[in-house]
Amino acid sequence: MGIRRWWGRRGTARDAAVLVEDAQAYLRGGMARRLDDRRRPVPAWAWVNVLAHARPEDLATLADPGSVPVGWQVAANRVWGAVLVPLAAELLVRSAADPLVLRRLQWHALIPLELRLARPGPTMPGRPDQLVARVRAALN
Repeated sequence: MGIRRWWGRRGTARDAAVLVEDAQAYLRGGMARRLDDRRRPVPAWAWVNVLAHARPEDLATLADPGSVPVGWQVAANRVWGAVLVPLAAELLVRSAADPLVLRRLQWHALIPLELRLARPGPTMPGRPDQLVARVRAALN
């Protein structure tokens, strides 16, 4: 449920719990999985959310070619989820798996990209390869 729908009416305790769970998932980089669990297509910003909030150990798991596409409910999300593999590996290399270097890359490149992509508009990547190009451009 979107915040506008929840905020515009008297919410139930369950509505509040969902809102809190969504906020927690966002801050942990779990929005892609959360949306997929609801069987919804995951927008580009939510894929960047995964990378923008990952710890080095999360990236190591994501960089494993067999780990990401498995388990996605929505078929299109499997295709998009596969782009996390090379991007996670690239982030590990660029940061040398150093949490401080990774955090700087996330704060200065990935989080701003995530926020730009969350805004509606014509700049939204329509294909996974376009998302990869946007992430790499932000990192450079």
